[in-house]
Amino acid sequence: MKKVLLTALLFMFMGTVFAQEQNNNNFKIKIKWVKNHVVFVCENGCGYDMSFNAKRTVVLDQFGMVNVQKNLVQEDTSDYQFSYTKKGDKIILKGIKGVSWSELKLDYKKEYTFDNNGLVGS
Repeated sequence: MKKVLLTALLFMFMGTVFAQEQNNNNFKIKIKWVKNHVVFVCENGCGYDMSFNAKRTVVLDQFGMVNVQKNLVQEDTSDYQFSYTKKGDKIILKGIKGVSWSELKLDYKKEYTFDNNGLVGS
Protein backbone atom coordinates (compact mmCIF):
# COMPACT_ATOMS: atom_id res chain seq x y z
CA MET A 1 0.00 0.00 0.00
CA LYS A 2 2.86 2.37 0.82
CA LYS A 3 4.42 1.68 -2.59
CA VAL A 4 1.18 2.52 -4.41
CA LEU A 5 0.75 5.74 -2.42
CA LEU A 6 4.38 6.72 -2.95
CA THR A 7 4.11 6.04 -6.70
CA ALA A 8 0.92 8.10 -6.96
CA LEU A 9 2.54 11.00 -5.10
CA LEU A 10 5.59 10.79 -7.36
CA PHE A 11 3.44 11.00 -10.50
CA MET A 12 1.48 13.94 -9.07
CA PHE A 13 4.73 15.77 -8.26
CA MET A 14 6.19 15.08 -11.71
CA GLY A 15 3.01 16.39 -13.35
CA THR A 16 3.18 19.59 -11.30
CA VAL A 17 6.85 20.14 -12.17
CA PHE A 18 6.15 19.49 -15.87
CA ALA A 19 3.24 21.96 -15.85
CA GLN A 20 5.41 24.60 -14.20
CA GLU A 21 8.17 24.10 -16.77
CA GLN A 22 5.64 24.53 -19.57
CA ASN A 23 4.49 27.90 -18.15
CA ASN A 24 7.91 29.45 -17.47
CA ASN A 25 7.90 31.35 -20.75
CA ASN A 26 4.52 33.04 -20.14
CA PHE A 27 4.79 36.79 -20.50
CA LYS A 28 2.66 39.76 -21.51
CA ILE A 29 4.19 42.93 -22.95
CA LYS A 30 2.62 46.16 -24.20
CA ILE A 31 4.23 48.18 -26.99
CA LYS A 32 3.57 51.90 -27.12
CA TRP A 33 5.26 54.98 -28.56
CA VAL A 34 6.72 58.23 -27.26
CA LYS A 35 7.90 60.47 -30.11
CA ASN A 36 10.45 58.39 -32.06
CA HIS A 37 10.95 55.83 -29.27
CA VAL A 38 9.32 52.45 -28.85
CA VAL A 39 8.37 51.60 -25.27
CA PHE A 40 8.07 48.01 -24.05
CA VAL A 41 6.01 47.81 -20.85
CA CYS A 42 6.16 44.45 -19.12
CA GLU A 43 2.80 43.43 -17.68
CA ASN A 44 3.76 39.86 -16.71
CA GLY A 45 6.70 37.44 -16.89
CA CYS A 46 9.56 39.93 -17.23
CA GLY A 47 11.18 42.56 -15.11
CA TYR A 48 11.46 45.76 -17.13
CA ASP A 49 9.87 48.76 -18.77
CA MET A 50 12.23 50.17 -21.39
CA SER A 51 12.37 52.47 -24.35
CA PHE A 52 14.81 52.91 -27.18
CA ASN A 53 14.99 54.56 -30.58
CA ALA A 54 12.34 52.97 -32.81
CA LYS A 55 14.87 52.59 -35.67
CA ARG A 56 17.16 50.43 -33.56
CA THR A 57 17.12 46.64 -33.98
CA VAL A 58 17.31 44.77 -30.68
CA VAL A 59 16.86 41.32 -29.19
CA LEU A 60 14.89 41.14 -25.93
CA ASP A 61 14.35 38.43 -23.38
CA GLN A 62 12.69 38.29 -19.97
CA PHE A 63 15.52 40.35 -18.44
CA GLY A 64 15.86 43.09 -21.06
CA MET A 65 18.09 43.59 -24.09
CA VAL A 66 20.45 40.85 -25.22
CA ASN A 67 23.96 41.72 -26.38
CA VAL A 68 23.83 40.35 -29.95
CA GLN A 69 27.50 41.17 -30.52
CA LYS A 70 28.37 38.46 -28.00
CA ASN A 71 25.80 35.80 -28.85
CA LEU A 72 22.29 35.89 -30.35
CA VAL A 73 20.98 33.14 -28.09
CA GLN A 74 22.73 33.84 -24.81
CA GLU A 75 23.67 31.09 -22.46
CA ASP A 76 21.49 32.46 -19.68
CA THR A 77 18.38 31.53 -17.79
CA SER A 78 15.97 33.39 -20.06
CA ASP A 79 12.89 31.39 -21.00
CA TYR A 80 12.16 33.38 -24.16
CA GLN A 81 13.73 35.73 -26.70
CA PHE A 82 12.44 37.80 -29.60
CA SER A 83 13.82 40.52 -31.85
CA TYR A 84 12.38 43.94 -32.68
CA THR A 85 12.99 45.66 -36.04
CA LYS A 86 11.33 48.62 -37.76
CA LYS A 87 10.98 48.45 -41.55
CA GLY A 88 9.12 51.32 -43.17
CA ASP A 89 5.74 51.72 -41.48
CA LYS A 90 5.85 48.23 -39.92
CA ILE A 91 7.52 46.77 -36.89
CA ILE A 92 8.52 43.15 -36.96
CA LEU A 93 8.86 40.94 -33.91
CA LYS A 94 10.62 37.65 -34.64
CA GLY A 95 10.39 34.79 -32.18
CA ILE A 96 13.76 33.27 -31.34
CA LYS A 97 13.15 31.12 -28.28
CA GLY A 98 10.21 30.18 -26.02
CA VAL A 99 7.39 31.69 -28.11
CA SER A 100 4.83 29.95 -30.30
CA TRP A 101 5.02 32.54 -33.09
CA SER A 102 7.77 32.96 -35.64
CA GLU A 103 6.95 36.53 -36.67
CA LEU A 104 4.47 39.30 -35.82
CA LYS A 105 4.12 42.22 -38.27
CA LEU A 106 2.55 45.25 -36.63
CA ASP A 107 1.71 48.79 -37.74
CA TYR A 108 4.13 51.45 -36.55
CA LYS A 109 2.82 53.87 -33.89
CA LYS A 110 -0.14 51.66 -32.86
CA GLU A 111 -0.29 50.19 -29.38
CA TYR A 112 -0.28 46.41 -29.07
CA THR A 113 -0.16 43.82 -26.34
CA PHE A 114 1.44 40.46 -27.10
CA ASP A 115 2.43 37.35 -25.21
CA ASN A 116 4.20 34.06 -25.84
CA ASN A 117 1.23 32.93 -27.98
CA GLY A 118 0.94 36.07 -30.16
CA LEU A 119 -1.18 39.22 -30.16
CA VAL A 120 -3.47 39.74 -27.20
CA GLY A 121 -4.91 43.12 -28.19
CA SER A 122 -4.32 46.40 -29.95
